[in-house]
Amino acid sequence: PYHNSSHAADVLQTVLHMLTQPRLASTLETLEKVALLFAACIHDFRHTGYSNSFLENIGSPLAFDYAYDSIQERMHTAEALKLLAQPRNYFFPSFLEHDVEKIKHFRKTVISIVLATDLAASRQYERAFKERLTALSVHRRRDSRGRPPSLKFFEGDAAGRLLLMQMAIKSADISHPIKPLNLHLAWSDRIIIEFF
Repeated sequence: PYHNSSHAADVLQTVLHMLTQPRLASTLETLEKVALLFAACIHDFRHTGYSNSFLENIGSPLAFDYAYDSIQERMHTAEALKLLAQPRNYFFPSFLEHDVEKIKHFRKTVISIVLATDLAASRQYERAFKERLTALSVHRRRDSRGRPPSLKFFEGDAAGRLLLMQMAIKSADISHPIKPLNLHLAWSDRIIIEFF
């Protein structure tokens, strides 16, 4: 199948590569980087192998449980966060220890990032990102060397940084077309087999 631990590892590796790029790495806070990496790991946790629309159309109990809204994505985060809540699985880094507000912020950030992987919502995220980039280009022109503006435009803008993380995971989730051809073809075969 397509939605398995190998896919999660591929998305994690792609997100990690993105985080090695100075423009993104310098823009995100440490908590956000950890949330993005964790979201990459769990974004398809316990995937059923069916699309959200299929689950809606058959009246799946999951569709009812998650109010017919980003069914799989809500289930992935709920199941992963339940697992994380068990004492033996508690992994929060030391900078989060005993800070309830930071832990809540971490969870909300993870949920928001994973929800962005719902393909039905792609246009919404793309539109918001284009609007941000348009605002960025209006406010900051290329520098004297012709380099594009820095992503530091998003510093102090939590919503903007969240959108950057959402676009990063969206890109990573469907990134197999930019990988070597043999990998792309293998992932393409897997998604066709799983959904069709």
